Amino acid sequence: MPTPTTPDDLSRLAFTDELTGLFNRRYLNRYLSEEVDWQGKRPPSLSVLMIDADHFKQVNDQHGHAVGDAVLRVVARSFRTGMRDGDVPCRYAGDEFVAVLPGADEATALDVGERVRVAVAQAGFRPSPGAEPLSLSLSIGAATFPRDGGDAETLLEAADQALYVSKRLGRNRVSHIARVEGSFLREFQAQKAIPCRRFVGREREKEAYAAAARDVAAGRNLAVGITGRRGSGKSRLLSELARLPGSELRLSCECKRGERPLAPLVGPLERHLAGSLEEVDRVAEALPDEIRAAARELLPSLARATARRGRERWISPEERPRYSFEGIVQTLVELSAQRPVHVFLDDLGFADPATVELVKVLSRLPRGRVLLVTAYAEQERDAWGKPRGEAGPLRELEGTGGLREVAVSPFGPEHVSEMLSAMLPNRPFSPDLDLTLVEACGGNPLYVEESVRRLLLERKVRRAGTSWEVASLGRGDLPADLQAALEARRAWGKGAG
Repeated sequence: MPTPTTPDDLSRLAFTDELTGLFNRRYLNRYLSEEVDWQGKRPPSLSVLMIDADHFKQVNDQHGHAVGDAVLRVVARSFRTGMRDGDVPCRYAGDEFVAVLPGADEATALDVGERVRVAVAQAGFRPSPGAEPLSLSLSIGAATFPRDGGDAETLLEAADQALYVSKRLGRNRVSHIARVEGSFLREFQAQKAIPCRRFVGREREKEAYAAAARDVAAGRNLAVGITGRRGSGKSRLLSELARLPGSELRLSCECKRGERPLAPLVGPLERHLAGSLEEVDRVAEALPDEIRAAARELLPSLARATARRGRERWISPEERPRYSFEGIVQTLVELSAQRPVHVFLDDLGFADPATVELVKVLSRLPRGRVLLVTAYAEQERDAWGKPRGEAGPLRELEGTGGLREVAVSPFGPEHVSEMLSAMLPNRPFSPDLDLTLVEACGGNPLYVEESVRRLLLERKVRRAGTSWEVASLGRGDLPADLQAALEARRAWGKGAG
């Protein structure tokens, strides 16, 4: 790119998205605020569209990021077909766009949104010459000033709510917030509030993870065990750590009873490899022939790389478990050569013996930069691997320095109140809400989250302008216990997926 030489060049670079050529979020924030302020001084007419490329992650995973970038450029070009002169499309974040439509009322906003949706659906983009066209679609939410929002921030949030409805109704459609049923708005509020975005009451645990991450980045493998009694919030802490910003490769895994060997790791690892053909080739090149051959069943991406090179070795059924195990271990080690790998293994107490053995082997291995962050209950810790009274497998690691345990304590009343304030910003203190939840939750943050979700959906807690209103609450308004809260979370995940 040429060096900018004039103020106009610098301004253009500061406000332009390099990939799509559209205005960027910085420009949107400035322009929309000024436009809303100007519209407020005359008979107003202004709408915004919040636009999301449907199933964009699948495009990246299946075809690679270069194709994903090309899809975003196709979407950006389609705006010229569907939008009017004077409309201002901007790239908002990732695969999200926002368009400001000056002079557009509700009907006009819906019409422009529909034209944009059709233009993208008819684009006929092919990921490579001769390939079948990809099926591209958009979900779009619309909102109109000033009825749906009196300032730029609330107007964008209203359009985001309408976008959520388009996705819930099956995607590939346009929804205006003025035509949305109240039940969808309550779902949107619950989705925005949960999970809690603030790291509450776990600073000590967060620092222990950060210290382990620094040691791993310096050139070693390590296991961290998050332990505590059932209901103390171990799983939620694990998911919070996995969401922290960082440049590491992060794989989130869940162990379940009765799964086949290494199943918790295989799925997340294969999904990562399938989305990065260059990394697959690099890893496959580094693995011995027998391990690549054993990868056929567990990691199809590595098996395909083996086939492309024409090198295949027959592995007997007796050898396959050992080589498959080595394949997972060495794949993680090879991936960590480029950047540290953090594997988050929830419910390790339910894991198959091979997965527990992998934690032991990797944490002792002298080569690699792999951090295994596991969660398990105190009650399960000493029971593993003891059919004949032997020590549990993680007990064996304590003397090697390969395992660092972090004990998690239940939340106190102050943590519950802080969590509520993070999920329901600007809320007034409510004895009904705070004290009822403190009494019922048993110190478990997941129970707090699922209780808030239920209260939002049942309108026991509802938005009132920029604050919240809380109805009179009783114990029967909350999940009966932690198990009921977990079942509610699973049901929500199916309904909102």
